[in-house]
Amino acid sequence: MGVIKTEKKYLNSREQWYAGDLVQTMVVGEPFQELAKYLGCTEVEKIHFDDIDYELEEILDDDIEDLECDFVNYFEIIKGLVDQGLISDEQITKYHLDFALDNGGGSDDSYEEFPKRPVIDLQKLRGHIGKKWKYNKNLYIEKQYIRWKPQKTIDSRSYLLSMYQSSNNPSKCFCQKCKRVIPLRYIERNDIEKNPVYAWEQMYLSLCLNCSKDYILLRNNDIIWERFVREIMRANVLSGGVIDVPIGSDGIFFTATHLAEVQEIFKNEGWGANAPKRRPKLGTSADDEE
Repeated sequence: MGVIKTEKKYLNSREQWYAGDLVQTMVVGEPFQELAKYLGCTEVEKIHFDDIDYELEEILDDDIEDLECDFVNYFEIIKGLVDQGLISDEQITKYHLDFALDNGGGSDDSYEEFPKRPVIDLQKLRGHIGKKWKYNKNLYIEKQYIRWKPQKTIDSRSYLLSMYQSSNNPSKCFCQKCKRVIPLRYIERNDIEKNPVYAWEQMYLSLCLNCSKDYILLRNNDIIWERFVREIMRANVLSGGVIDVPIGSDGIFFTATHLAEVQEIFKNEGWGANAPKRRPKLGTSADDEE
């Protein structure tokens, strides 16, 4: 076609339509699909982040929406693009990509000193606070809001303790994400679903404080959430006593009994075996219990 391309090229055998430039540029042109197959080119939806060998200056909304079209390594690609500063803060908020932000967990910060902020001008500081107190007081006021609660009380705490309580220390419990044994006061019980319609004691996770926040960020992203449900529905509950269900770059560990009950609940609620059926949101998510 008069142009020599040296970048990697990929197949689009599903003939998926892509709106953004990023994926369109990587896909081999229609006249060369058969040649690409003969040469063993990879399907574009199976690429890894390192396979993107193009000079990128920005990622458009269309590019992000293209990557939501069943790209197997969606989490890894988005994480890489965020790490390189190619996805804006506005896009992170719009597409619920907070899960990809670096939480600093892998870095060694032990060398860093506690911050020092000496008082430069005490009189000026006092004047600033005094002025705010006199002219700009910010009172706490009472506000009412709607909170969704089950019609009948459920005991998720007792259920999760029956599944994940430490056998050596009854005041501790396992976290289903990091598998550490944590004091009960540092365990949160999170709704598995973001917007639950029905209340079940089995539809909660036992998570430590750090993993709890990480799970909420993953759950808020519809693409990751729907893949998580698919993995739950595909899991073989007879394969062992503990089953690791992938989510993002990690996994959630279930006892086989807990996972089997979650599968049956999803089936009764109308979720499909291959992919979740999007249900209408009846309200905001219930607050996670502590």
